[in-house]
Amino acid sequence: DEDLASDTHCLGLSLLNVALESGGDEISRSDDLISVIQDDICKSLLQNSRTSSLSVLSLTLRAIFNLFLHFKRHLKVQLEIFFTSVHLKIAAMETASYEQREIALESLLEFCREPELMLELYENYDCDVRCTNLFETLVRFLVTNAFPSDGLQGVTGGFSTLHRLALSGLVSILHSIALRCEGQRHYRVEGSTDLSSPTLNAPETDLQRKREQKRRLILAARTFNSEPSKAMPALQSLGLVSTPPTPESMAEFLRHTPGLDLRIVGEYLAKRHEFNGQVRKAFLELFPFAGLGIVDGLRALLSTFRLPGESQLIERLMESFAEAYFAKQPPVLEGGEAGAGQESHKTARWVPREKNAEEAGEPSRVKMLSSDTIFILSYSIIMLNTDLHSAKVAKKMTAAEFIRNNRGIDNGKDMPGFFLTDIYEAIRDEEIRLHGDAPVEGGGGDQNPEVDDFFWEGILRRSESIDEFSTTERLLSETPPGASERDMLQVITDCDPLPMFSLCYESISDPAVSSQAMLGLQDMVKLSAYFDQIEGVSGLVKVMCQYFLKASANGSLAAKSQVALRALLPCIMGNLSSLREAEWRLVLETVVRLWALDLLPSHLTELDDFAGADGRPLESLGSLRPPYPSPSSEAAGQANQVTPEDTGTNRQVNQPPLRQTRQDSAGDGFFESLTKWFEDETRDTEEENLALARQTQEMSLGNLFPEINHKGMADSELPVLSSDVAEVHAAVKAFIAKSNFLELFTPSGTARLPAESWQALARSAAQLSKPSGWALGPSGSPTSSDSGSRSAVPPVPPGPEADWHDVVDPIFGLELLTNMTCMPHGTSQSLSQIWPLVSTHFERLILYIVGGHGSRDQQFIERLIVNTLRLCIRLIGNVELVPTLLMLTQHLARLPEGLFNIYSERIACGLLVLVKESDLQHTGLCAIFSLLRRISESPASVGACGAGLECLNHWLADDVELSRLLSMQHFPELLSTLKAFASQNSTPPAAAAALGQLSSLVPQMARGARNLPQKSGQWQSLWVPTLHALADVARQGSQKSSAQAFVYLQRLLLEQGTELSLPWEEVEFSVWKECMEQVLLPLLQKPAAAVDSEAVGSPTPSTSADWAAARRASAAQLICRVVLTHMPDWLRRAPSGFPILFLRLLHILVSEAAEPGESQEGLQESLKNLLLVVSADPVFLELGSPNQGESLLQSSWAVVDPILPALRREIALILDPSAGLPEEAAEGAA
Repeated sequence: DEDLASDTHCLGLSLLNVALESGGDEISRSDDLISVIQDDICKSLLQNSRTSSLSVLSLTLRAIFNLFLHFKRHLKVQLEIFFTSVHLKIAAMETASYEQREIALESLLEFCREPELMLELYENYDCDVRCTNLFETLVRFLVTNAFPSDGLQGVTGGFSTLHRLALSGLVSILHSIALRCEGQRHYRVEGSTDLSSPTLNAPETDLQRKREQKRRLILAARTFNSEPSKAMPALQSLGLVSTPPTPESMAEFLRHTPGLDLRIVGEYLAKRHEFNGQVRKAFLELFPFAGLGIVDGLRALLSTFRLPGESQLIERLMESFAEAYFAKQPPVLEGGEAGAGQESHKTARWVPREKNAEEAGEPSRVKMLSSDTIFILSYSIIMLNTDLHSAKVAKKMTAAEFIRNNRGIDNGKDMPGFFLTDIYEAIRDEEIRLHGDAPVEGGGGDQNPEVDDFFWEGILRRSESIDEFSTTERLLSETPPGASERDMLQVITDCDPLPMFSLCYESISDPAVSSQAMLGLQDMVKLSAYFDQIEGVSGLVKVMCQYFLKASANGSLAAKSQVALRALLPCIMGNLSSLREAEWRLVLETVVRLWALDLLPSHLTELDDFAGADGRPLESLGSLRPPYPSPSSEAAGQANQVTPEDTGTNRQVNQPPLRQTRQDSAGDGFFESLTKWFEDETRDTEEENLALARQTQEMSLGNLFPEINHKGMADSELPVLSSDVAEVHAAVKAFIAKSNFLELFTPSGTARLPAESWQALARSAAQLSKPSGWALGPSGSPTSSDSGSRSAVPPVPPGPEADWHDVVDPIFGLELLTNMTCMPHGTSQSLSQIWPLVSTHFERLILYIVGGHGSRDQQFIERLIVNTLRLCIRLIGNVELVPTLLMLTQHLARLPEGLFNIYSERIACGLLVLVKESDLQHTGLCAIFSLLRRISESPASVGACGAGLECLNHWLADDVELSRLLSMQHFPELLSTLKAFASQNSTPPAAAAALGQLSSLVPQMARGARNLPQKSGQWQSLWVPTLHALADVARQGSQKSSAQAFVYLQRLLLEQGTELSLPWEEVEFSVWKECMEQVLLPLLQKPAAAVDSEAVGSPTPSTSADWAAARRASAAQLICRVVLTHMPDWLRRAPSGFPILFLRLLHILVSEAAEPGESQEGLQESLKNLLLVVSADPVFLELGSPNQGESLLQSSWAVVDPILPALRREIALILDPSAGLPEEAAEGAA
């Protein structure tokens, strides 16, 4: 029999489904059939849902779905009951079987896959104050049941098909809305000038108003239920009670607000306070008691609250009811106006019977003298209701007993028996529900009620009082989402699905579940972006980045990491304007992770660097090869040995890219060749991509890059579930290329960022470009706190990858920050927006190193120096930035000696590019000269000295540059720098070249060999400083440099008719005097410490002393030769000045020659030769001395004789050998 009944049920339900599916549209046109569906069919379906038969349940749920599709306009309340009491109840009921729950969830999923149904659910239920928030309830249920509440190892059995169905339902809802956002502009709020869809404004406004009203009512009901005595301010602030409060407004609130606790309402109305009494009276005035029987009046009243338990409270309520009911009935007219001068509750009135008895010839109403009668009768009716319908009462009251109990209640008179009999029969036939058992508005109450006649009649009555189900008139596929969808997204967001998505993605190994979770997040990003919810977009992108970074740790390209990457890249590209600093930081970490996985092309991982003297890029201190190379690169590495030149970590900067014009080369940098890579990579991997390609679907990447091909990868392309690592790697790399994600870091991509997002990216790059452990203070000093916290970045497990990231992360950030500064900027961007950040950050980094910290991070320091010079090269033409740029170069000159020596060649090569590419002004030249002098001190750095000298040659070889240098009074700086290079001993060729430049410049200018706009005789002002520089080299330089400097001094001071000769006739005596005083005479001074700087080891004292002695002797010889050579000209130009100069020279020579030491013999020999020549010169013999009465020769001997008495006799013997006889000597003495 049970099987037969079940089969009969299934047959009937199948026939019903066939009728609904095939003729639903025709049936909906028949009012009679609709009435049957509203009543009998819906009631039967609700009863059938209680079955234990899976077949009956499945067919019942199918019938409900068909009713929703075809008859929803007429079944608003019924469908609400179906959702809450059938689908959601069975799916969540733990006592139901697994199969029953699965069938219920499958039916729910079918609803969720209908976009129109979800939208209509929200608009008809969540926006109706008399209905439950059905859409919110559904979403909250799906979020709650998409993952086991007690975890994967709980007693519920872990992740099952039930959870999978709930997850699919939520994702279906999101995806159906998100698909409509693709290709649409962002949602325009109401009141905007967008008139593309004016018809949507009015209904959306009405729905929003209803939704807001419902929200306020729910909040008010919650507040009132919690503490009625203190709820008045909140009710007034919500606009539900007037200010000041009136009894009428409070009564309206209690009468029409759904969700109020009926027990609390009854207690509030029954209180004896004056205001409560006024509210009670106003509350009863809201009921249409006129023409209504007393039982029906009580039914209407007691359906709005529960009677309190105290008799006094019940008495107040019944007394107020009696007065209000009695006053609404028509008065009895007897002899004119009825009850003239009497109170209204004492005036006789006609009270209607419970039954219509006119057809039987009986009166339809009875006369009642006062409201006291109604009061007594109301009590009696309540007692009768309890007696007849309480299971505790064994003997039920009869009609006769009820009539007897109510004798004399109308001012001592009896009420007609038929009147009381009608009341008795009305109560007997239909109980007055005193405790709110009927279905309440808003869908509250018992979710598993008994489906009896009373329950169903309540459903039908409620359906009559609720607005009809409104269907959307829009074609959703052609209509962009509006305010309703925005509110639906808010409902979903308020249900907090993010933790559920996270658990499904991270905890479930099934790639299909991970894909669904990420699809849900991706759709939430699209919707948040469409509705301009910036906080939501940035937060979701941040979470998705973290998912990818976690999943790809340890070099994993498993399904989870592929799924995360597939969803992440379109979200980033489509919402660049919404990203803030924290999100950009994670985006940058994502790019670095792609680098670590060897998913970036080699063009992107090449770093700008300077070329050495041989034109090849300088060798880096280390390699930045990814820790997880691709299978193809590993195979190539095993087959071929890689040379240092092929490491792929550096690219030449100054030959030739930086020789281009500044406008053309402004895009050089970390991602300079990205555009070419896209062309080459697509062409090279075309066959591979064809093999990997699947059917693709259109996916929006946002409106920021309209010309980019906005096509994402089909769901079947990623993840690639293959055991072939090379195939997986190739597929992921192809996806990255097609996503155009890397286009973001090209000049054209960065230039299109809004100003705020651009600045946030710069701040993130600056934060990333600080090595771990570098705690930078305001001026580069260490601090106890680390401002560059990476708390949002998932930690990398200790190992090779973590070490690699410690090196590469700050380098990547630094390169990006430099490129952003040097790239062409967009229309909304300005260098001034990020320059304070960039300059301050670079300064702090350099000063941290200057302070003696961070010396272990040599690769980062290398890139810091290169990028500092790159900034100077690119931006030196901006006058406003010059002071800051020069300050950075000055900080480079302060690097600790050991570090500066390591990077001196790079600094020199960078300066060479800077000098060639820019027209430096006064301050800039001073900074360059300072750095060049520091470079000259770098030991054993041939490349550094060579590049430094090439900088100087740039100025010296070009007449225009040299003229500009001279005009800015920088000749002393030039000489000082040349002298520094000439004095160093680590690179003899550089020292020789510097000496050659020192010695040749002034002669060229004097002969007019240089096309310089100089004044007449200008070279004379430069001659002595040049000689002074050479003399310093001769005195302080290495032995080889000193010897060469003496040669150049001799040639400059003595030669005639050669390339180094000068027009002596133009040299004034005062210039020669200055030369003697400042250049030549100081050469005779004995150095404080004679140390041979050329020796590799420590020189022996004898060696140093010998060389110092020889140097002084050479100086004395040179001085004497200069005096003897130019004495005729000096006598001609300054006959009075020469004797003074000669005597001073003689004083110094004599005093130095008298000092004992290795140089004494040489000094005396030079002095002897000088005196021998002048003693034999007739012109000299005739010269007068500054000492009156003496000749110059006599004054000279007066200087020599006291110190070197034997020298005069020796010279005399040379001049006259016969003077050696004693007598002749005596005569000579006389």
